[in-house]
Amino acid sequence: MRIFHIFFGACLILALGKAPALGQEDDDDVCPMIVDKAITATDALCKDIGRNEICYGNPSLQLETVADYDGNIIENPGERMGIFSIERLSLNPMDIEIPEWGIAVMSLQANLPDTLPGQNVLFIIFGNTELFDITPENETASLPSFYFQTGIGDAPCEAAPDSGVLIRTPEGAGDVTFSMNGVAVTMGSIAYLQAAASANMTVNMLAGEANVSAFGQTATITAGNKVDLPVNANLVATGAPSAVLPHNVDISRLPLALVGVTDTFFSINACEGEVIQAGQRVEIDFGIGRWETVAEANAVLAGQTAAIQVDGHELPVKYVGITLHTRGPDDPGFGDQARAFWIATEGTHTLTAQWTRSSSPGSCTITVE
Repeated sequence: MRIFHIFFGACLILALGKAPALGQEDDDDVCPMIVDKAITATDALCKDIGRNEICYGNPSLQLETVADYDGNIIENPGERMGIFSIERLSLNPMDIEIPEWGIAVMSLQANLPDTLPGQNVLFIIFGNTELFDITPENETASLPSFYFQTGIGDAPCEAAPDSGVLIRTPEGAGDVTFSMNGVAVTMGSIAYLQAAASANMTVNMLAGEANVSAFGQTATITAGNKVDLPVNANLVATGAPSAVLPHNVDISRLPLALVGVTDTFFSINACEGEVIQAGQRVEIDFGIGRWETVAEANAVLAGQTAAIQVDGHELPVKYVGITLHTRGPDDPGFGDQARAFWIATEGTHTLTAQWTRSSSPGSCTITVE
């Protein structure tokens, strides 16, 4: 086994720019910039990744190779190496002062046939995340597998995601099967996973459906839901999947552009007739209020919350805060805006929204193609 500590210093400055001096900008200003530039750099550097390869999009990282590996080691962002030559890979959490935020792209054949070389499962690994024991399907392993752990609740700012692994299967390939932490996962579309030692592994389905199996039991997870599985100190599953429950993942923070997801948005009060493409991340807005002053808006909205639903499934909501709303030059006023995000799936969908003390709910029907 060879151990490498890889720090792409010069390339990092090219990708992210020089870190501002302390006090020059607040961390909450610098953090979103680091995330955006890291995602943009990774998208440019790691395009067209080959089957069963890994591409490091952003430093720094620690890498251990398997015992008999004597090939080249990645030295610069954008270079690739075979995933089965890696024993352990650790990415670093965000460091505002350097600046850096670890992110990598991995392509896995899983159980896809050799006749489809351009189709692979994409794994986006980011933040304080570690992968180890990456094993191909062979005479001793019925499924390609690896183990992983992530930070939990460690987003360094509101614009950044918690550490994790984002997975997307290729379109038109049907369900794909692989093993993570000793758990068999058969899925199609997009999932976001996290795991903490001596705690849980969580599978959040963002789009499509997955079957998660362990200890003789299988849980079927549809979009918007999750399951937890207990894991031991070595990240090995020790029990069956939990009951299926709604997840509360803020998908606006996830690097979905790296798995080909595009963005669109609309107001729930003006979306009739909208045609959305399946797989898009949709920002759904629902505003309230045209009060004359900020103080009046704050007084009326104090304690109020909003609910936004797609086909009866409630989405996590965030709030813009009191701002000046303008419907037209003669109708300005101060109010708030609730915002939710959803990955669109094919079909006709009903969207509804309601502020707790408002008598004016919003609703509309959209078509996803």
